Amino acid sequence: MSNRYTRLLLTLGLSLSSQFASAQTSSQDLVKQGVELHDQGKYEAAIAKYQQALVVQPNNITAKAELALTFNQIGKYKEAVELCREALDTPGNKGPNLYATCANSLDALEKPAEAEQVYKEGLKEFPGNFLLLYNLGVTQQSMNKPADALMSYQQAIVANPYHANSNGAWADAMVTEGKRIPAVLANVAFLMLEPNSKRSYEHLTMLHKLMSSGVKKTDNGGTIITVEVDPKDAKHKGSQKQKNAKQNAATQELMLSMLSTMNNLPPELSSNPVETFSFQFQLFCQSLKKGKDVPQGFAYQHYAPFFNALQDAGHTTTLAYLIHLSDDEKPYVREWLQQHEKEMQSLVSFMRAYKWRD
Repeated sequence: MSNRYTRLLLTLGLSLSSQFASAQTSSQDLVKQGVELHDQGKYEAAIAKYQQALVVQPNNITAKAELALTFNQIGKYKEAVELCREALDTPGNKGPNLYATCANSLDALEKPAEAEQVYKEGLKEFPGNFLLLYNLGVTQQSMNKPADALMSYQQAIVANPYHANSNGAWADAMVTEGKRIPAVLANVAFLMLEPNSKRSYEHLTMLHKLMSSGVKKTDNGGTIITVEVDPKDAKHKGSQKQKNAKQNAATQELMLSMLSTMNNLPPELSSNPVETFSFQFQLFCQSLKKGKDVPQGFAYQHYAPFFNALQDAGHTTTLAYLIHLSDDEKPYVREWLQQHEKEMQSLVSFMRAYKWRD
């Protein structure tokens, strides 16, 4: 081939490459502008930018994903699903959010079985993605698959122990199942992560109800404590170690109820409900120390070691005030936290440094 033709082909190649790079840059700029408009709530304007980006670069997966997300936001779920499927079939890198948008839109279209399948497909590509796992659990719960939902929430918590929604959902599931000790631990974990919202107060109310569950005052001033035992556990035919573990769990429930009836506390504790809770929770955590026949289950393997370590590090009082932040009837809580910023920073540092078990 002559040098002349070689130069022509090289020039043509460079020109086409330059044009492609320019189109790609232009498309990316349009997507960026669309995202900014979406964040401002200007959804129709954002849609226009994404569509312009797709005219410039038809296979721009990011543009398709963002457009689908905006469609989902404004209730155009069918269009969102179609665009997501188109993007998923397009060669190139795809993020977990694309699967989440598709499944979320299918849920909105009342197609939970299809949504569940999309989440599972996403998890094959992104194993351990906590948002996909959490949302899968929500979908499974809506399908009346409590066991599957519970497992998805647990996997989400393991993947990201500091995801408030996953901890809150697992706590709610434990309350529904009547698992008191796990429900207490999960509620405290949720409140630690999301201490001041409307649902925080709902979880706080539930926490105190769980703490005093089974306690009844009699007419003559006495106290009756009742601990419910699952009939299946009473007839359990497992090993002696398993029987001992179940007995220990029942003992811990009894102790939790007894703690809520303590009326001989020092004045500095009895006059302050948050300090009272801190004292009770410390004693409760001590009962969860890993021993010979520790109860089995996710709560005892995941939450108990964390709260034991938190107590050993001296953060229980700070935790107690933090989780009561949503209680507007206790203004002294906010005052205490404002006056103890150093303790709060220390608690946050502890949480960041803690090594969770897989």
